[in-house]
Amino acid sequence: MSASVSGPTVGIFGYFGNGNLGNEGSLAAFLAFVRREHPGLRLFCIAADPEAVRRDHGIPAARMMAYRGTSSEGRLGTVKKIGGRLVDLPRTFILLRGVDVLVVPGTGVLEKTPAVKPWGMPYWLFLATLMCRLRGGKVALVCVGADPPRSRATRWLYRTTVSLSDHCSYRDPESREAMAVVSGDVRGEASHDLAFSLPAPTCGHAYRGRVVVGVMRYEGAPDDPGRGPERVRDYVSTMVGFIRQVLATGREVVVVVGDEADRPLAAEIARSASDASSSGGRQVRVSPAASLDAIMREMDGADLVVATRFHHLVCSLKMLRPTVSIGYAVKSEHLMTRFGLGDYALRIEQVAPPELWRACLEVEARGDELEPVMKDALEQVVRDLERHLRELTLGELSRGRA
Repeated sequence: MSASVSGPTVGIFGYFGNGNLGNEGSLAAFLAFVRREHPGLRLFCIAADPEAVRRDHGIPAARMMAYRGTSSEGRLGTVKKIGGRLVDLPRTFILLRGVDVLVVPGTGVLEKTPAVKPWGMPYWLFLATLMCRLRGGKVALVCVGADPPRSRATRWLYRTTVSLSDHCSYRDPESREAMAVVSGDVRGEASHDLAFSLPAPTCGHAYRGRVVVGVMRYEGAPDDPGRGPERVRDYVSTMVGFIRQVLATGREVVVVVGDEADRPLAAEIARSASDASSSGGRQVRVSPAASLDAIMREMDGADLVVATRFHHLVCSLKMLRPTVSIGYAVKSEHLMTRFGLGDYALRIEQVAPPELWRACLEVEARGDELEPVMKDALEQVVRDLERHLRELTLGELSRGRA
């Protein structure tokens, strides 16, 4: 394509600008690829926080929802929310004027989480897909994550969104299988998470004695009867106990987050683990890293990484670090197995500090043995992902309107 900006217009849709570093990494990866391979495409983003997207990614952006309420508004907020969803109908149609193809780059847009209600992201995604098709544009869901939701309304919205899309690919086989259960539609390739296409920083550091711990505010699985504050307390207790074991060996601990909402909990864990009576006065540092690139820089040269959030894991594998996952979903187990680390994929609800510590010692001791396996897996993932994106770009983006 020419280097001019007279080519097709690509609308990019997602929950971007809201502090989730994995989502921002997916957007950054897709933008980098399009700018490199197809600089003539005009880009426009429909996001949760358009101002943040304009500032951080340098593209025009608009808000995906007419009204975004807060829990403190009570009944008045409910009325506003209903009105906002009605306004979203014509508003989304207008936003998509001139968009040739709407792309949803990565993220867990088809996943089930407690925060996902049918009238939230499932509705906005369905609406954007429908309005783009009514406008004569195409729709591509690219390397997205998926789960079978329990809500019938959400299942219908997900199923219809996929059926209206011209292209749908998934970040792993489990996501593809999940949507096959929801929709009965088995089309679409299982690819990889878009963040794997981000360049790994080449810092060349060797932080002997550094352990990087990725934390999150984990409240339990969506169907967990004990979900809520008790699960958060259990998680904090586990992480504090583990970090104190690390500190007792004289190592430095750096805590990273994957969402800005995790920072208060990260600070609490660091304070508790750094208690002088238990850590010998050693302190835990909470990293200010606010992008996947910055997280990878913290991990560069570290002896060991313990990953909770999925994108902590992606970053660690990109940096080829000895890694233990304490995941909350099968996607982490799948990825660890692919990289030869299946024995160190622990479940967050079941892990205790002694078990976590044993896994860390073992994976670190096997570092030289595991590194070539991890390197081969990473090279294959990156090749597969680049091939998939090239085929998608040529097949879906450059043709413009149907």
